Amino acid sequence: MIFCFSTIYLFLKAYVHIFLILCLFLIVAELSIIILNNGQKSEDQWELFHFKLYDLPWYTWSKDNCRTLLMMITESAKVEKIVIINELACNHALFVAVWKLGYTVINAIVSLSKN
Repeated sequence: MIFCFSTIYLFLKAYVHIFLILCLFLIVAELSIIILNNGQKSEDQWELFHFKLYDLPWYTWSKDNCRTLLMMITESAKVEKIVIINELACNHALFVAVWKLGYTVINAIVSLSKN
C-alpha cells in the first residue's frame, strides 16, 4: 500500500507540470460546459415564454390588456442571449465550435508528436 502511494507521489512529482496543465484544462473545460449550457437553457426558456404568450386567453380581456399582450409578444420575439465580446452568443453552437477547435488542436499536436 505504501509502495503504491509512493509510486503515485513520485510520478506526480516528476510530471508536476503536465499534471497542472491537465488540471487547468479540466477546469476550463468544466467552466465552458457550465457557461455554454446555461446560455442555451436561457435561450430555450425565453423561446418557451414567447410561445406560452400565444396560449393566453386574450379574447376575454379588455383592449388595454390585449395591447399589453401584443407588446409583450413583439418584444419577446427577439430572443435574449448571453453574449460574450459583443458578438458570440453562449449557446450550443459556440459549444460545438469550441470543442471542434479543441479537438483539432489536440489532433494536430498528437500527429506532430508522432513524426
